Amino acid sequence: MTTKAAADMAKLKRSSNSSTFKAACMLPGLLWSSCAPVPAQSTCSLDVEVHEAASGELLPGVEVSVLESVRGGTRNRSIGTTDALGKVRGSVDHAGNIIVVAINPGHRNGQASVTSQPGTTQVVLLKVDRGASIIGRLVDKRGKLLPGSVANIQAVPDLGFPGSLLFGNTGTYRGQLKDGRYIIHVPAGRYKIKASMTGRVVESPTLDVGERQQKYSDVTCQP
Repeated sequence: MTTKAAADMAKLKRSSNSSTFKAACMLPGLLWSSCAPVPAQSTCSLDVEVHEAASGELLPGVEVSVLESVRGGTRNRSIGTTDALGKVRGSVDHAGNIIVVAINPGHRNGQASVTSQPGTTQVVLLKVDRGASIIGRLVDKRGKLLPGSVANIQAVPDLGFPGSLLFGNTGTYRGQLKDGRYIIHVPAGRYKIKASMTGRVVESPTLDVGERQQKYSDVTCQP
């Protein structure tokens, strides 16, 4: 074999060894890429529907939250409000038992216990029951009806009475006005009616309202 032929053979061998080495280096990566496990989904999806208990009607605009245990404590986390079809979607990022709660003014809170399992979808149907209502008139001190005198009216939980905590009052409840009369839907509890007029606010005495009761109370809007 000539000197040139020997040199060409050595060069070819080095090139072949280099290609083999590169292929060997790439192979583990290819194997790892093709054989690596696909990460499991880490959240549990919640498909929530909220219905009015008596009629079965789907309710839009209802706030839905999740009561969950996080790091040894309890957290109340909103997942949104229901759409026009009474539905809202949310998620939970850990396994365990949770409580899904629907809060809608004029109804008692609806809730359901759900087991969260990552990688699954839980369908949650919540029913909220119409609580009670307060109705009445807006009158002067002689009992004469005063249409158009009040800008807005609301029922405010009487938090000064310890028993109000037992009724589960949550927030202020706005009423509807028409021709000097009002109606406010509330959960059972103790309330004061506040009527707002230009430059001042008047307040009724405390009212005890039972479950599914219709409580009547006129509000005197003039001294």
